[in-house]
Amino acid sequence: MLEVTELVVRFDATVVLDGHSLSVADGEIVALLGASGSGKSTLLRAIAGLVPVTAGSVAIDGASVTDVPTHRRAVGMVFQDDQLFPHLSVGDNVGFGLKMAGVAADERRRRVADLLDTVGLAGFADRDVANLSGGEAKRVALARSLAPEPRVLLLDEPLTGLDRELHDRLVVEVAAILRGVGTTAVWVTHDADEAAAVADRVVRLDDLHPD
Repeated sequence: MLEVTELVVRFDATVVLDGHSLSVADGEIVALLGASGSGKSTLLRAIAGLVPVTAGSVAIDGASVTDVPTHRRAVGMVFQDDQLFPHLSVGDNVGFGLKMAGVAADERRRRVADLLDTVGLAGFADRDVANLSGGEAKRVALARSLAPEPRVLLLDEPLTGLDRELHDRLVVEVAAILRGVGTTAVWVTHDADEAAAVADRVVRLDDLHPD
């Protein structure tokens, strides 16, 4: 469903990705494992259209999106630092993408309520994001990324910054949420135990290179 073929990304004279390829089946959760600074996040950003591609291609559902703007790729992304909007409530954060897409207010509220229930935060719509715990903020970020029903969800070390006990609990819970909604996902991590716990398949970034 997601097909990355011989992707090359250069920043000036620095080659970050050099012919990397990745295939992900519909509904599959793939963990992308590699050391910090190895190019994992760059690969996600290239799939999302957030960094320019020097060569190669990205296809979703058999159609190339290599030159398609980010907002038209049907790709969602969860960042390491959540990137919640501090001036918006929990519900408005989750519904932000729906509002930008022109979804009617009633439908938006219904979808937000359903998603907050899905991530275990029913009744949180009116909460101030500044008052959320670390785990709650991660769940809100996940709900926001799922709201527009992306064809592919990209998660860039989404549980960074949590204490180990909470991290280990959320790994299991978030993986269950993703499987429950049937989302095709690529989950980037440098933690082999996290990768094994969350994914249907674990791949190493080095193994995606033609060498």
